[in-house]
Amino acid sequence: MDAFRRRSDADALRDGFGSDEEARPHRELFEEAERALAQLRERLAEVGGDIKETVANAQAAEDELVDVMRSVK
Repeated sequence: MDAFRRRSDADALRDGFGSDEEARPHRELFEEAERALAQLRERLAEVGGDIKETVANAQAAEDELVDVMRSVK
């Protein structure tokens, strides 16, 4: 699917600029942006996983604190 989309995007750029040569710098910029977005997506997924882990750890610590406080009464 990605290959089809890249071909379609390249065709649209070529059609918009009149030739492959005129569209090349724009296609290269588009491809660079596409790679940067993929890297950003990966990094955000990592950060999201870290946030979920932090929430789970905080919840476990809170639950443990609640248990300790209840046992003191």
